[in-house]
This record gives sequence, C-alpha cells and structure tokens, in this order.
Amino acid sequence: MDDFFSQIHPGSDFSHDGLAQTVQENISRILFGNLSRRDFEARALFEENLTELPIGHLMDHRVQMPKEVALELARDESSLGAFLERLLCARPHSEGREMVAQALGINSAELRQDLIKLRDVDLNLFSSVVSGCLGQSFDEITKRPLPADLWKLMQSCMADMLILYCMFEIQLIAARAAKLNRGGPWLPTHHSPVVVSDFVEGMSAITQAAQYRFSGLDKSPLPKGRPPIIASLMNEKFAKDRLILTGRTEAEVAPDILDLLPSLQAKFDMAEKMLGNPKLASDGQGETSQREHASTAIEGGVRAGVQLAFAALRLVNLLERKEALTDLSLAQRRLAFRSWRKVKLPPKTNPIAEVVLFVTRCAILMDVQAGQAFNSDGKQTLLEPQMANFRKGGSVAGEDLFKTAKEDIPYKETDARPMAYQKLEHELRGIQRFDILPDYRLGLTALSPPTRRSTPQRTRGYEPRNRTKYKRIPRSRSNPVKPGYRR
Repeated sequence: MDDFFSQIHPGSDFSHDGLAQTVQENISRILFGNLSRRDFEARALFEENLTELPIGHLMDHRVQMPKEVALELARDESSLGAFLERLLCARPHSEGREMVAQALGINSAELRQDLIKLRDVDLNLFSSVVSGCLGQSFDEITKRPLPADLWKLMQSCMADMLILYCMFEIQLIAARAAKLNRGGPWLPTHHSPVVVSDFVEGMSAITQAAQYRFSGLDKSPLPKGRPPIIASLMNEKFAKDRLILTGRTEAEVAPDILDLLPSLQAKFDMAEKMLGNPKLASDGQGETSQREHASTAIEGGVRAGVQLAFAALRLVNLLERKEALTDLSLAQRRLAFRSWRKVKLPPKTNPIAEVVLFVTRCAILMDVQAGQAFNSDGKQTLLEPQMANFRKGGSVAGEDLFKTAKEDIPYKETDARPMAYQKLEHELRGIQRFDILPDYRLGLTALSPPTRRSTPQRTRGYEPRNRTKYKRIPRSRSNPVKPGYRR
C-alpha cells in the first residue's frame, strides 16, 4: 500500500480545478508512465517484456511505428531483421519465433531482403510499410503509377507486414491481461488474483478514511467506533511531508478536501453498483464477476485465454485474405475486409491458431497451464515437446479455449463490430478490445464505410449489349390489350 501512496503527488493547489488537474497528472504518471502515445509506440515495438509497459497505454493495441524510427531502421539492416523477429514474438525465444513464422508462412529473412530492395527504390514507401501505416502506402501509390515488378514486391511486403503487426497486436492483448491480473503499484491492492472490484473498493476506502479524518465521528458516514482499516495503513509521515511542501496547514486544506469528497464517493458508489451488475459475469451470477480476474471482468466474463484464442482464429481468417486485403483496388480491399469480418471462425483444431495461441500464452501471458517458455533462471525451454503433450489425447493445445471462443462470443458482434478508427480519441469498445484490427492498419476507416450500393463491383471484360427497355402500361377496361400485342 505504501508503494501506491508514494506515487501520488498531492500538488499545491487545493481548489476544485487545482485538485482535478492534480488527479489528471497522477493518472498520467501512474497509469501512462508519463509517456505520450508516440513515445509508447516507439518503446512498445522494441520492448522485450511487454508487461512492463504502462497499463493505460496497453488498454489500446492500435500501434504504429513513428516515421523517424522507421527511417532509423532503413539505415541499420541488422536492426530491421531483429525488429521483424520481435513482431513474431516480443520475448527473445528463438524456437517460439520460428514456430510462429512457420505457422504464418513468413520467412523473416526473405522479408528483410525484400524491404531493403523497396528501401533502395523508394524510401517513403519503405517507411510507410515498415511502420505498419499501410493506408499511407496506398496513398503514396495513387500519386504515381508503379512498375509491375515493383508493385508485386511491395504487395508481398505489405501482406506480410499486415500479418506481423496483427500478430503483435495479439501479444499486446496478452500483455494487457497479464498486467491487469498481476496488479502492481499502480493498483491500490495486493490481492492475488486481482479482481476488478479492488479498483473501486480501494479508492472508495481511501475516500471514507479521508472523510473520517476531516469530518470526525459525528459527521462521518462510517459507523462510530474504530476507524476504517485503510486509515491505519495510510502513511502519516508521507502525508505530513507533502503538506509541508504546499505551505498550508491541515486545517487550511480541510475545507477544500471536504468539498471534493462527497462527489468522489458518489462516483465510486456508482461504479461499485455497475461492477455488481450480473451481466458482467460469464454465468449470469453477480458474485462471480467480483471473484474473476480483472482482465476477465473488464471483458464481460471472457477469460484472457479465450480472448487470445478468438484473436488467433481471426488471424487465421485474415491470413487467407492477405493478398486481397492488400490489393491495389480499394473496392477489392473493402470487399475482402467485409468478407473477413463476416466469415465464421475456423475449426477449433486449426494448427496455425494452435501455435499462435500456445506461444503467446507461454511467452507473453506466462500462463503455466499452457507451458513454460523460460525457466526460473531465464533460460529458454523447448516448446514443441510441451505442445505435443496436448496432442497425445487427440486434441490440440488450447482446444477448450478455442471451443469457448467459437461458442460463447456472439457471431453477430463480430459481423457488426464498428471500424477501428485511425484517431485514438475513438475508443475501442466491446469485442474490439481483443480482436485484431486490420482495418486500422489498412486505413479503411479514413474513408466512408463501405455499403453494398456504394462499393464498386468488378466490371466485365467486354461491353454487354444494350437491352430493350419496355414501358410498363397498366391494363384496364379502357385498354384491355397487353403491351406489344397486335390484333
């Protein structure tokens, strides 16, 4: 608890606006690590332990490489190769990276050479492809025509980078779940496992303790008698030291704090009531949601393993359409995306999804129920034998998770999910929080959403003959003869 309080900076302005600004500054530091989104993206793409990233940024897995970082990779070919390997698996596990590469059909060494060829021809195209800003790549192409061989090279690179970045998105989803379930000094609780109710219960207890201290027993909303447990855990010396820095006494700041506490408590009570909603629980019981991991409760009862299983199956569907999604024709890209969004998930025994899920659970989520990617001394373990153990009974690794993902996540939500917007001001909601986001990567959201009427269709290779159009003439008593009939 002291770790949590030691990170809080009370500030010196205790007016309503001053306190609100102080709260925002503390949120920025504790939840976002004082990192701008751009700085986070530059760090995340080269971070080996993704769970060390700030939880506030991990809540959104829309990540693109800043252009200046892409230009640095253009000057360092060895770093470019290492970056591609890291997209396969952020943790330095050579076998895990090889397993994922084989499953996805991507040769990182050949991709590196192709990207170098692209760099030598056009640095701007190289930068947009490597950074994952594939929408910008298409914008560059529309400005000038490309030779056929150069377009073929570029499309191949774009298709592979689309898959690699979506693979990295799955790892960010796993890191977010691991961070939420593990907790940390940014969370005022040391319960294991972490439950979502701890967020609100902890802050509510702090508010009640402050009311007890400044209001006294007569005005406190708490029962008379012993003060709340949280009050005894508060660091008295820490609070007094911070108060001295403001140049004000406790009596001077008490009115400002008392004005703020009721509104804070009301908000915490509302949040606590929402968290008790039975809809949050996977089995319909309100009590269950209070005992689930934070990552599970936040996603309405969908466990972390099921989230990753769903994303892995979606990646398989994307893999089958990567050429169409990177087609030169915007109409074809839209049709391919609509097809991907509507298609049903592949079988639960899909070998590609099995490898993606298994490596991600072992190396990123650190799920011991799946296996171990590293020993306690940090040395790599063999993953293939561990995955083979699941197949002895005729099943695949994570088959129960794939089954749950296929049965419990409503198909209609996948079909009708909104587009992932380019601007991060538009939050990811519902199923998008654990879905891969090729629409964001391809820049499809920068345009109006495709509809059946507005989407251009393929034209025939010949001009169809004109057909005679007839005027419809209704028959009546005054005109009983049908059109075209001669007496």
